[in-house]
Amino acid sequence: LFESRAQAGYAKVLGWIKLTHVCRRWREAALAEPRLWSDISFCFGREATIELLHRSKSVPILLDVWLDPRFTGFEDFDDQISWAFEQVKDNMHRTHTLRLFNDLEDPYADEWETLLLHAPILHTFVLYRKDGLVNFPSGIFSGKAPVLREVFLRGVWNFPWDPVAFRDITHLHIEYCNETPEDRRLTNLRVVFEDVFIALQKLPFLESLTII
Repeated sequence: LFESRAQAGYAKVLGWIKLTHVCRRWREAALAEPRLWSDISFCFGREATIELLHRSKSVPILLDVWLDPRFTGFEDFDDQISWAFEQVKDNMHRTHTLRLFNDLEDPYADEWETLLLHAPILHTFVLYRKDGLVNFPSGIFSGKAPVLREVFLRGVWNFPWDPVAFRDITHLHIEYCNETPEDRRLTNLRVVFEDVFIALQKLPFLESLTII
């Protein structure tokens, strides 16, 4: 589900890029409309991502932070991670959707402080790990994400269930991917029904809860 959404966003931006190649008039019209460039995927590499951020000007944006050592424009993967989270930090104030895709061994640990920033217009938050488990950042969004409504988590452990920033959410989707007996043990320790019921009392606007 998460991967297909990211691919759809990629295709959308790629479509607008192709449109600018039709003729000069179409290019000028496309570049003059920042909303056409508001779905920003980091999979295009450093230079392209910077250009998309520039073209989107100050309009609300969607950020797909999907990192891969194969992406271009970076000295190494650590450089890519630091740079990507710097972009998230600089644009958190205008991000309505933030999707973090993590396929490596918890490589973002030193960058979680970025997610402690206020998220004034964030509506949808995705933290996705394809395999294994990743630590959930405590104190996320400093408890200030007033319009956050949809949260999708996969491969997360140490989840506190009632982050202050999640108090007004309407949809919470949690998937657990277990690769080893140790992963299963950690997951089972944290998915306790009593904790879930207590958390539900603190999420008065919740309309749907999915735990897989």
